[in-house]
Amino acid sequence: MKGLQPSGIRRRNKMIYAAVVLFLENGYEKTTTAQIARRAGMSATSFFAAFPNKEAILYALVREMLAEQFKWTERLLGERPDPLLLYCAETALQIHITELSPELRELYMTAYSLQSTSEYIYQNISKKLEMFFAPYLPGAQASDFYELEIASAGVMRGFMGRPCDLYFTIERKLRRFLSCCMRLYCVPEEKQEQVIARVLQMDLRTQAQEIVGEAVRRAELLQKALGESEESCCRLRKTVHDCRGELACETQAHDACTKMLTEVKDEVEQLKKERRKLEEALMEEHESAAHWHDECKKEYFARLATEGRVAREWANMLSYDGTSKGQKDADEE
Repeated sequence: MKGLQPSGIRRRNKMIYAAVVLFLENGYEKTTTAQIARRAGMSATSFFAAFPNKEAILYALVREMLAEQFKWTERLLGERPDPLLLYCAETALQIHITELSPELRELYMTAYSLQSTSEYIYQNISKKLEMFFAPYLPGAQASDFYELEIASAGVMRGFMGRPCDLYFTIERKLRRFLSCCMRLYCVPEEKQEQVIARVLQMDLRTQAQEIVGEAVRRAELLQKALGESEESCCRLRKTVHDCRGELACETQAHDACTKMLTEVKDEVEQLKKERRKLEEALMEEHESAAHWHDECKKEYFARLATEGRVAREWANMLSYDGTSKGQKDADEE
């Protein structure tokens, strides 16, 4: 699921858990991708947005099934169990699961038959086989365990396909199956008998029922959780939509205010320019007034001087007696 968006992960999970329920109800072959999509509450074409085909969804289930089965077996056997006992108990548990219903038998048979799922099983189990059987095959390489897993998986598929009956009981089936598998890995007869006896003493059928029941409960709970999550997402999307509407209104108001503020700033700048022009004109008027004030003062004093001379001349004329003395006095004046 690397690289998937949250909506893609939710779609994928809803398809997986819808498929679990339908596979258990109808079997793998009778279940269609359209049914899985409808059970997940989506359109038929939505399936292919999550998985390329039905085999791909089974592949996802096989990965989870194998991991869960080994966890259940390890919990059953406790800490540090005998590796050979762990292998036999886990494979015997798979046999018990297939005996619970024809749909489960078909599901497991299909998983061991399809190329993608069977190859995953070979690759995954062959790595564990080295831990289980290395003491009995000291010279074996990884490729040897891979090839032996193909053989033991074939034995597993064969025994899964044959339902138990009055003659072929589950005990007889498990004894024969485990004996065949351990002989493939060269386990001594005495050790085989010890391990088979311990496996037959375990209540694996109850464990198988609990595993399947737990898978169904998880599917139902996750379907419910995904439904609630989808409702929460719808509410969240509505809230986000409303917030976006409010934000759009706020943005428009902000833009209007910004535009108005820009216009006011432009008017202020224009008024500043006009004020500077008026101040320059006023300064010129002050300079001109000072200049004409000085000129007026000059003119005033010039007139005063002229009027003084005229007055003196007039006084002299009035005081002139026609003598040279009087002329001299007039000249002195």
